[in-house]
Amino acid sequence: IRDRAHFERAPLGTRAASLGGMFTPLGDDASTMFVNVAGLVNMESPTLYGDFAEAFDPLFGGESRAAIVFPSSWFSAGIGWYRRGIVGGGSEDLVTAGIAKNIATNMQGSFLSVGAALKAGRVADASSCSCSEGSASETEVAADFGILFRPLPVISVGYDVINAWEAEYCLPEPCGKWSRVHRWGVSYFWDERVVVGYEQENQSGRIINRYGFAVQTSTPVEILAGFAQENVYGGIRWVGGIARVSCAFEADEENGVHARASIELLLRFDEDD
Repeated sequence: IRDRAHFERAPLGTRAASLGGMFTPLGDDASTMFVNVAGLVNMESPTLYGDFAEAFDPLFGGESRAAIVFPSSWFSAGIGWYRRGIVGGGSEDLVTAGIAKNIATNMQGSFLSVGAALKAGRVADASSCSCSEGSASETEVAADFGILFRPLPVISVGYDVINAWEAEYCLPEPCGKWSRVHRWGVSYFWDERVVVGYEQENQSGRIINRYGFAVQTSTPVEILAGFAQENVYGGIRWVGGIARVSCAFEADEENGVHARASIELLLRFDEDD
């Protein structure tokens, strides 16, 4: 049976999934709470985020996630929650709280930000316990760190460390690690309408290359596409004044096509939607 409690899909929000997972150098929506926490500085107003994804693995149920981000002139902070069901009873839950701060800025829009997040992951599995409570659970704590650097208005570079210390889960047996992940990436912005990016992920020596592309049309609709590990990703995002709605799909030979959707609400009321 596959090891559980890795939370391996937890970082990917809907827009990030549409880009093939290429999001470390972007971090430009509230789901960056789960990817590169340094991207919280990109939020210009308090933001609510929520998404849902159908099951990607026969051992697990659907995924849901929620986050709220509060920016200020001093720093940006956020808190997020993620849940994935386990077939046969139980769930995986992840709660994360993070903070990010610009430590260097200039008038041309360049900046350097750093961020850190503390998170707690809990797995509860009814199938591994015959106790009277009906399920067994285990909770571990880890931390994430991130950097986002924009040396020019058209270039953005990101680096993050997910699970700075590796947590070990033994529910169910055999034990499995909540593994450390290193990611870095670079993205290029053209005319504020087109984004092209590359990201590399290293998890325990396993390298994954991710490629993403996004284009903003003349209407408030953004078209997204990505490629990673011979899998194809795509999506569409509607960008309104206070609401942003995204849909994404992933296609691979083993599991077929899966979909997810999200909504992001900017808590400002001085603009028309």
